[in-house]
Amino acid sequence: MRRHLAALALLLLAAALLPARAIARPQNATTAGEFVIEPPTLVSLGFEWRISGDDNRNARVDVAFRKRGDQQWRKGLALLRLQHESVTGGTPREGANHYYNYIAPNMFSGSR
Repeated sequence: MRRHLAALALLLLAAALLPARAIARPQNATTAGEFVIEPPTLVSLGFEWRISGDDNRNARVDVAFRKRGDQQWRKGLALLRLQHESVTGGTPREGANHYYNYIAPNMFSGSR
């Protein structure tokens, strides 16, 4: 019993001596990263915006657009929030379980 109490006391002492910044905390603030504009088609544009942070996943990007020369802005669809979602698919071949396995980075994505 004394051994357990001594070990517990040592563990508590070690935890108390750890610097506060050594303990991982969620990063709820969002930091903008690389913004990619995909090659346009005749009818749409595509965007990817890498970010860091937003561990609570409450960030959003609203989109508005207008034709050059127009005065009025039109509302577009908000960019889709992605963070480590996994997409697998395809038909098995050469012993694999699927053709591809994609894990989305921490980002927003969308098209118009």
